[in-house]
Amino acid sequence: MKIKDIMHTDFVSFQADDSLEHILNCFIENNMTSAPVFDGEKFVGIITEFGLVKHFTPKKFHSLWKKDKQTPIEEMRSVVARDIAKKPPVKLTPVQELHSAIKKVSDIQYCVPVFENNKLVGVVRSRDVAKFFATEFVKDEAKKIPEVMATVGDKTDMSVDQMLEIINNCNSPVTAVEIAKRLDISLESVEKIAGCLYKYDLVEVQHSFFRGTRLKKCTPVYSTL
Repeated sequence: MKIKDIMHTDFVSFQADDSLEHILNCFIENNMTSAPVFDGEKFVGIITEFGLVKHFTPKKFHSLWKKDKQTPIEEMRSVVARDIAKKPPVKLTPVQELHSAIKKVSDIQYCVPVFENNKLVGVVRSRDVAKFFATEFVKDEAKKIPEVMATVGDKTDMSVDQMLEIINNCNSPVTAVEIAKRLDISLESVEKIAGCLYKYDLVEVQHSFFRGTRLKKCTPVYSTL
């Protein structure tokens, strides 16, 4: 497994001159905890929730933390993305083996940039590594289900990956029937695997009398995308 297999390429980013107001709105609306900053196409650094808080802790903004003191709005309005962005201590490459990067990612509580030919091509979060482990558990459990092994057999790992890809690439719920047809496996196998995916919070499962089982991607509590 390589970094390119878990990195995100559709991440939200900021420009160096983006205002603090715009940054805060994006963080809140998208449940973000961190995001990369660019000056044109040049990578500047990473903005994090921690960095935002730390930026306003010096004496200059001391009144922010005192009761009944006026918030220095005008000074805050002058803050832009480049003032808060910090160079990350760790950088990854798409072809880097995941096992060699796990500790680096787990030690950093924000998105880690992935570079190829000096260009930022993706980001990886500690949550992505956790998702990888959860998927491995799903594959192991699916192989212990007789109904799955009887119809899917040694293609179980691939079927799990393909199911996740189909579900995560759809903005609306996908029926188990449709997934079964696309993967050419039994409906029962899809529903059994779906149960494993749901157990590890990798998908959301909906049941309907008329539409049957439907699967949709989970909405993360925190995101850097």
